[in-house]
Amino acid sequence: MSDVSQPAKPVYRDMFTGFSAADWLFVVLLYVALVYLVLQIILQFFGTAYSFDFMPIVNGALFIFVAWDCVRLNRRMKGIFDALDQSGSITFKSPQARQDVLDAIYRLDRQYGAAMAAVVLITMVVSILYYFDFFSGARPDFANFQIVDPGGKRVRSLFEPIALLLVAGIAALLAGYFLGAMIANGRLLDVLRGFDYELSGFNSDSGVRTLQLIESIYAFAARVTLSLCAVLAAWWVVFRLQLPFAQEYAQWEVPFLGLWFIALVSFVMAVLVPVRAFQSRLDEVYGGAEAHELVRSQLATARIDLATLDKQLAGAAPADRERLQRHRDDLSRFVDTLDKRVFRKPLMRTTVLGALLAINIAFFLIFLVLPVGTPSPGGEPKQQQQDQRQQQQQQQQQQQQQQPPIAPPAKKG
Repeated sequence: MSDVSQPAKPVYRDMFTGFSAADWLFVVLLYVALVYLVLQIILQFFGTAYSFDFMPIVNGALFIFVAWDCVRLNRRMKGIFDALDQSGSITFKSPQARQDVLDAIYRLDRQYGAAMAAVVLITMVVSILYYFDFFSGARPDFANFQIVDPGGKRVRSLFEPIALLLVAGIAALLAGYFLGAMIANGRLLDVLRGFDYELSGFNSDSGVRTLQLIESIYAFAARVTLSLCAVLAAWWVVFRLQLPFAQEYAQWEVPFLGLWFIALVSFVMAVLVPVRAFQSRLDEVYGGAEAHELVRSQLATARIDLATLDKQLAGAAPADRERLQRHRDDLSRFVDTLDKRVFRKPLMRTTVLGALLAINIAFFLIFLVLPVGTPSPGGEPKQQQQDQRQQQQQQQQQQQQQQPPIAPPAKKG
């Protein structure tokens, strides 16, 4: 009796197939952000006295967009190690030796991730307590679930800081862990040298693929950290200019400055320093810094010549076409050879990275020195608005106390 092969059952897959616990956590955060956005729109639609609270929406959207892809950092690093082994750029002594190096990277991920998560979480918690005036004398009244100001007046619900601490605390832990993981990934060369391994050339096709993978993980770290720096720098400018639409967030100026500093340090440690170290190693492999830099200029010139040959081939006579085609094939192979020796993304040039760091520092210094703007009417910072309301209430109470009591009407008869 012959066996009849049964057709394989189709495997059902949807957009959530392969989601990890971290992915589902980001789904929850996205849901919270959308609910908050809808709530703000509804409040504005019904004409309530609440102003549109756009800061959590802007910062939350940035965080979800930038950080979600970080959940696959370990998978990317494993892909790099597989490519290093297959390309021969590193000859591991055994599969176990390769796994030992990869485990060392993962261990650094956890250590740096935990440290950065603690730093970002502490910064965020202090910022939230500062925003709700707990360092200025305000205190929680758990019996009535209210925040009480130094004068004993209930100013707002205790639900606001608790909800913000919960959501922002989760985001801070994730952001800090991912920043630490990217810093750990930037120490790839140090970890390899700790196991007596050095990167060799990337001349083969698989070597080129390895170089692209290493470039992509550094470029990803640059995109994440520079996005954070750009948004926090924009908030710094807004706060220093005291623009009317952001006056109610004025107390976030110092906390956001601290977060900007953390993002800049992460950029330097996860991108600038590792890229410089990797470029130095490529310089050593290819004959020194000058020789490696000459490769870039040769590559640019060869690409121009290749484009010129393509134009000549398009209008060449049949007698010249074969000669031009041989020349083009030789030049194309030369371009491919040079292309394997350099990072292809302009962002990975150390001069570009250094310039971006200088721009961030310049933004800080310029708007630190320049005089700040003048708040527009009705656009005072939150603390000033609260002080004014308290003064008005005290004046009203004093006026009521100074008024003589109204005498009761006299009885008839």
